[in-house]
Amino acid sequence: TQMFSSIEEMSIMNQKYEKALEDYEIALELNPNDLDIHINRANVYRILEENEKAFEDYEKAIELL
Repeated sequence: TQMFSSIEEMSIMNQKYEKALEDYEIALELNPNDLDIHINRANVYRILEENEKAFEDYEKAIELL
């Protein structure tokens, strides 16, 4: 049951990260040049090991500096 609990917790966290990505997408539609949104979304992509997408957002954030 301990292992199931850990798997369940990981699933819940993954769903929260996916929801965060959806929210960041909406926020970027409203304000595509928001540095913080790009950084935050990149951080979520990194957690989800979507490194190429994270890199793209980090690059965009650097452009916006």
